[in-house]
Amino acid sequence: MKEPFWTLYLTLTVHGHPPDIWYYNVKLRNEAIYIGTNEHHITVLANHGGWHVTINQSHDGQVAGGFDDLVNLRWDVTPEIGRALEWIRHHRVNM
Repeated sequence: MKEPFWTLYLTLTVHGHPPDIWYYNVKLRNEAIYIGTNEHHITVLANHGGWHVTINQSHDGQVAGGFDDLVNLRWDVTPEIGRALEWIRHHRVNM
């Protein structure tokens, strides 16, 4: 697992996030973590460093970055994404 997936995965599992369902605008899977909604979300893949943003089923490609880069994004287009990133930022678990 690469960053930021590893730290996100650890943070969510330690805090009891259920797998495979949208819960507080985050869906946790073993291969990817989705932050937002079905229509607008950030996808963090387990085996790729960084993330990509999906808007209405299309995305422009992978953005390189670590955990801090991701959770410090200022996202106001889709409030659900901003709220989820804020929660993750304040509940980070370090190993």
